[in-house]
Parts: sequence; C-alpha cells; structure tokens
Amino acid sequence: MDLSKFEQIADYAWIKKGVKYWNLWEGNPFCIQKFQIPIDKMGKNEIIEEVRRHQKIEKKRFKKEFNDVPWVCLF
Repeated sequence: MDLSKFEQIADYAWIKKGVKYWNLWEGNPFCIQKFQIPIDKMGKNEIIEEVRRHQKIEKKRFKKEFNDVPWVCLF
C-alpha cells in the first residue's frame, strides 16, 4: 500500500480526494481499512474531525487489548 500521495490526518489515518469520493485509509498497527466517502455528503474538515475522534477511541481500545504492542505509526 503506497500512502505517499495521501495526506496523513491522524496516527493511522490518511485521506485523498478522488473524483467522486474521499478515499480514506484508517486503522491501527495491525489493520488498515479503506473507506470511500462521497464528496457531496461530507467535507474534508468534517471527516478529519470524525477520524481524529475515532482514532482516540481506537488508540485507547488498542492499548487496553494489546498493552505490549506500541502504538507507533511506521508509515
């Protein structure tokens, strides 16, 4: 997965504007998923706020479940 053309918006979240969709990759140290959000349904700033809120929740959950694995982004 080449995320060099994407803008990193959180520890494990990247975004890029496409023709019809915002292409969003989000996850944790073990798994990253791709989401496509229609451009006309949600603005970039709204997406960033929601992703950052979700990443805080995921980081807390991840550290609780995998306390021996560091939350360090290697991308």
